[in-house]
Amino acid sequence: MGKNDQLWLVIDTDRVPEKQLAEVASEAMKTGARLAVSRPGFELWLLMHLTDVGPEVEGKTSDGLKKHLKSLLGSYNPSNLDAPRFRPGVRTASARAKAMDLNPAERWPNSTGTRVYLLVDEILKLTSVA
Repeated sequence: MGKNDQLWLVIDTDRVPEKQLAEVASEAMKTGARLAVSRPGFELWLLMHLTDVGPEVEGKTSDGLKKHLKSLLGSYNPSNLDAPRFRPGVRTASARAKAMDLNPAERWPNSTGTRVYLLVDEILKLTSVA
């Protein structure tokens, strides 16, 4: 790997049992990979681009978050994500995710939250240097 290369694993907790997540995290740490875990799923990160996220998402599954996205956007297809639609809200989503991350020293969020902001902040740092 090059000087600025990083390996990241982006993981949804609603599809991975806690024990398996712990095993993956342990292996990732051995190889120097970093984790961007979302509880329950990546859709939480996407929602943060569009709106403040609060108690209304607590306990929702990824499917529930997909429905929420669909209601906000009119349509939502995770297999064909309209990424440019989310680009303007990247920094806002990062700030919202950080604010929601009450225990950043933990390996991943123990309640609703996403650490995708860690990956995005690294990308923004690297691209601002170029």
